[in-house]
Amino acid sequence: MEGGPGTVFRQLREGAGAVLTAIGMGNPTRVKVPFVVSRIEGKRALYLTAMELFSGDVAPDLQVCSLPVDSEDGAAVEVSGGDVVDVLLVNPSGGAMKAGDYELEGQGALLHYRGGKLGGLVVTGGSMVRVKGVPVTGG
Repeated sequence: MEGGPGTVFRQLREGAGAVLTAIGMGNPTRVKVPFVVSRIEGKRALYLTAMELFSGDVAPDLQVCSLPVDSEDGAAVEVSGGDVVDVLLVNPSGGAMKAGDYELEGQGALLHYRGGKLGGLVVTGGSMVRVKGVPVTGG
C-alpha cells in the first residue's frame, strides 16, 4: 500500500552464526506465518532486533550498535533514528557496569533521548544510572 504504514527492522548479532528465515505453521495450522531463527555458536551471545513503525514511502534510518562494557555478563546497546536515541543497559548479575559514558549500578536501565535531552528513564529493581559521572533520574 503506497504511503501506508511500514516497518523497518535492524538486527545486531555478535559472534559467528547464521540467520534463517522460513514460513511456518501458525495457530490454527492452516495459517502460514513468517519466522526468523538467529543462531550463534560460542559461550556468549547478544541478540537485539530494533523495530520502528512509520508512515509514508521512505523508511527511517535506524542505527543499532553495541557499546563496549567492562562487565563479563553485561551488555549495552544504542538504537538511534532521527533525533531519538535509546540506550539499553543490562547487567543480569547486578553490581557495577560501565559502558562508555554510562555507569549502571544494578541489573538494568533504559534511557530515552529526544533532541539530545533525556526524556525518559526506566530502571529495574532500584538500579542507579550515571551519565558522564552525573546521577540521572527520569526526565
